[in-house]
Amino acid sequence: PTLSTLCPTRFDESSVICLISRYPQAANLTDTFPSLTPNAVSTAHVVLAVATSRLLIDNADLRRRQLGVILFALRNVLDVLDGTIARESRRHHRLDTYEGFGYYYDGICDAVGIASLMFACVFYLLKLHGAHGAGASEDAVRLIGLSSPVKEKGEFEWTRNGGGPLTKRRIWVLAVCFGGQIIMSTVGWNTVMTGYHEVLEGEDRTPEQKAMALEVAKSWSMWMIAWCWRLANCNMLFDVVLVAIFLNKAIELFQCFQVIGYLVLGPLILLSEFHLAAVKDSMLGLAPHVQ
Repeated sequence: PTLSTLCPTRFDESSVICLISRYPQAANLTDTFPSLTPNAVSTAHVVLAVATSRLLIDNADLRRRQLGVILFALRNVLDVLDGTIARESRRHHRLDTYEGFGYYYDGICDAVGIASLMFACVFYLLKLHGAHGAGASEDAVRLIGLSSPVKEKGEFEWTRNGGGPLTKRRIWVLAVCFGGQIIMSTVGWNTVMTGYHEVLEGEDRTPEQKAMALEVAKSWSMWMIAWCWRLANCNMLFDVVLVAIFLNKAIELFQCFQVIGYLVLGPLILLSEFHLAAVKDSMLGLAPHVQ
């Protein structure tokens, strides 16, 4: 058992991972469609992400952006499916394998998908700023709550309900701050996952070490760390962005998460590393000593 086994990495996995993990087996996809490789599915979801990002840039029609969110959700399903097909094709059903070209290719495709979403958000805000800031100085344009379209044609009303000035520079600062949290979460998550994978699922383990690995997985500290990462992993942040876009709250999200994410991720990464180091020391204490 590993942390990733105890903790699904995103909302859509919680709802569809059971169905997706069983469908390739029931439909015998890997034998029926030999060309349906994990890398092909990864390529498909990154192409879908890049193409769909154009819908999210539309600042005049909320429905088009909501359609883009739905298509991005489909991209997330394909992201779950490629790993499932990879494990099914090699008849190896452990949740993660931290080696091989496919693992890194999937990571690159995930990064491109997230980058597409982030740039779509930035360009949407820049277009919105240009549409409503024309004729007024940048310092006079105020950050607003874009709660809902107020005209039948999908145009937005630019009101003054508080916040800082929405200059182009501030838009980029908000995006960079949020993007930094995604990078920090990604690096922390992958480091912790790799560490637990090596310690708890190593091939050369004694029976005592296997028993201790099970005890670690059942411990309250492991469950606490697992639930914290369930709420703070990069894929969860990715889903939060999609929900914010669907509800037309992208600006509010970026403003809210400008700093708070770092205050959560920093202690969580340190706590995970300390816990992992303690587990490693305990496992090494049970290792057989070479005479």
